[in-house]
Amino acid sequence: MLKKLLLLTLAVPFFSCASRYFVAGPKTAPEIPKVGRNVRVAYLGFHVFRVSSLKNPDGTISFEVVQIPEKRTLKNPSLGSFPELVWTKPPENRKDVSQERIQSFAKFYLSKTGPSGIKELEKFLEISKDKETYRFSMRSLPFDYYVVGINTPLESSGKIFRNMVTIFSNLFSVATIGILPAYESFEASTTVRIYDGNLNLLKEFVYDTDYTVLRALWISANPPECKIGNLDCLGMSGPTIRPNPSVVFEGSSPLINRDIAETLGSLK
Repeated sequence: MLKKLLLLTLAVPFFSCASRYFVAGPKTAPEIPKVGRNVRVAYLGFHVFRVSSLKNPDGTISFEVVQIPEKRTLKNPSLGSFPELVWTKPPENRKDVSQERIQSFAKFYLSKTGPSGIKELEKFLEISKDKETYRFSMRSLPFDYYVVGINTPLESSGKIFRNMVTIFSNLFSVATIGILPAYESFEASTTVRIYDGNLNLLKEFVYDTDYTVLRALWISANPPECKIGNLDCLGMSGPTIRPNPSVVFEGSSPLINRDIAETLGSLK
């Protein structure tokens, strides 16, 4: 009991530290090329995730990735928008797009988001379930292109040196009651796919968004909500493991906007 109390006493200052995220991104915003024609572009995805732990009946613990619908990391697309698509009467389904293409489109998205992505996907597809099998039909919508963005959930760095630095820096930070900073390193990425209006895959981009975090009592928070006392930034809020925050992916937005505009501008 005394040992647990001692560990808790040492850990509380560390858990109360501010967090500063150091993220990738271009130093200067790239020029966004103009697309010399009117294109109707719909976006879906670009969410961040949380990872929740679930206790199974046999006592084991499993983890579930759930996207956070109110948080998107591409806030101002240079072309098109994230449509709400709320209808009093849903549009008819298209008959001219093959099931193979629709299934591929849907499975790519849901393979990353899990069931939490169904609500977003239902804006564009009609989804029905037959026993354990999902069936998808494409809605008749007035878009020329679809842009899908997937941000990775939390992944710690697989590099041994970084992991060793993380372990020792956390120990020293706890021992100094948060005066010496704790260091952590994480791997992250954003995958962007561009489809035409018939769900043919035109282009895929992958953006490296690896980042590091310093935590200390004296450090200035980035993002601002990761100030002292915010346990969400430390992964300590109940059964929820810390997700990758929006700031990790937002730095790639200028590159994403440029690449989308260049791709669509090059198409005839």
